[in-house]
Amino acid sequence: QSQLVALLAALHSDCFLVLEELCNFAAKQKVDRSFIQSQQWSSFLFSNKNDLDVINVRSRSLSLRLINSAMNSVGAHLSSTKKWISLIRTYLVPTLCANVTSTIESIIQMAMNIFKALVHRFGHHLVSEVGVLFDSFLLLASSPNSTFQQKLEVLKVLADICSDGRTTVSLFLNY
Repeated sequence: QSQLVALLAALHSDCFLVLEELCNFAAKQKVDRSFIQSQQWSSFLFSNKNDLDVINVRSRSLSLRLINSAMNSVGAHLSSTKKWISLIRTYLVPTLCANVTSTIESIIQMAMNIFKALVHRFGHHLVSEVGVLFDSFLLLASSPNSTFQQKLEVLKVLADICSDGRTTVSLFLNY
């Protein structure tokens, strides 16, 4: 019994670390050039600035995909722990805010998908955070500086969220 509890605690700790690091990777706006310059083969792999930009986009996109997968498939026990909710508040919400304003379509879509998962699966735990994200998405949709794709993605997500009557009522009452 105690070995099972210790194993479960270790697995939870690993999950928390993975989520935290994925959020850190997804929030990075630039590739760490000092690391790349320190590698002796970097001149062969990265011939120009565009290569670094591609790596940055792929890294952020992969991190967001993994976060999305984690948000959609996390178990009931782990998702109800205070530490998991705290990690979402501390790391994931700022990461979403940073990525939703991206001009890269795949990044915007993944950030919006994660927002949908947060509303549907964790909305009752994250009332104020969902409100902040909801407000920022509405500002993004109404901004003259937003691209058509950003506005379209916001509208798609809002339509999907509002397709559930309980979520719509919750959004109306809380925000």
